[in-house]
This record gives sequence, structure tokens and C-alpha cells, in this order.
Amino acid sequence: MQRVRSSQMIVLVLTLATAAALEEKISTVAKKCCPAAAFQCCYDAIDFHTRLSCSEIPEEKRVEAMRCVQTELYGEKDMKWTGIDHLDCCEAFKNDYTDTYGMCYATCKYAMMAPSMKSRAKLHLIEHCRMTNPLNTCFNQCRIDHNEKAAKGLPIPAYKDVETDRCARYKMKDDELYPINQIMKA
Repeated sequence: MQRVRSSQMIVLVLTLATAAALEEKISTVAKKCCPAAAFQCCYDAIDFHTRLSCSEIPEEKRVEAMRCVQTELYGEKDMKWTGIDHLDCCEAFKNDYTDTYGMCYATCKYAMMAPSMKSRAKLHLIEHCRMTNPLNTCFNQCRIDHNEKAAKGLPIPAYKDVETDRCARYKMKDDELYPINQIMKA
């Protein structure tokens, strides 16, 4: 009986120590990446994996704060894999006739703006925003193209300007005409 209590006590002590270290890490990141006036909001966004939408952070500084949080928590590689810089790729889900309520678009935007979520978790959330998600391939291709262009220092076009016909067709009603359909009928 004494051995069981000792084991439970060790587990409790380790759990408390880990929680204290994690709280300290969150606090350090919030202090570094967000203005003092936004500390609590930033801390909570990190702790609860929610979007960083603190009104105390000026709009023009919010993206910078999101980059900072994700980089501080998970490193530059994670930030480049899937982060706020890929927010425009969420346009792959916009105006999808098959997603009446825009759930995948909203999920994607939420994930991109939640800097304390690891890239792997963001991608999982987006991929599984619905049971059948053909537009996920369009989103992922956008991310890949974005990263390749950024690595070469090339300008990154808006998603709507480079959306493929295949991706556009996924979002159409069956009876809708799209330029590729008109060309094929001519």
C-alpha cells in the first residue's frame, strides 16, 4: 500500500511541475509576442488554442504576433509548414456550393489564426472539416505553391487568381457554367 501511494505522489509532483513549466512558457511567449495591454488575451489564446483576435493588438500587428507565437512555441519550420501566411489558401473553401454553411472555410480561417495549434493539428482539423473534402487537395496545393514561391523570393499571387479549373469545379452547382465548360462545348 505504501508503494502505491509513493507512486501516486511522484506522478502528482511531476504533473504539477510540468504544468508550472508550461504556464511559464505560455507566459514568456505572451510577453514576447504581444503588447502588455494584450497579455491576458494573448495568454488565453495560446492556452486554449484559439484564434489570436485580441482587440488590444492593432490589426496591422496581429499577423506579426501570430507568427511570433507559433515560431516561439514550435519553431520556424512549423510556422512555414502551416501558419498565418497561408490564410489566403483558405479561399480554396470559399463559395463552395456543396458546403452551404461555409464550415470548411470558417474552420480553415480559425485554424490559421490559432497560432498555438501545431501545424499537424491545423491540417487535421481542416482535412476533417467534413467527411468528404475534395477541396483539401486544393488547399494543400496552395500551401505548397506558396512555400515554393516564398523560398525563391517570388511574389505570391492571391488564391483566387490561380485557382485551378478542377478546384473551381468542385464548388460548382451541376448546372453552372464555368469558362472551361464553355470552351469544351464550342
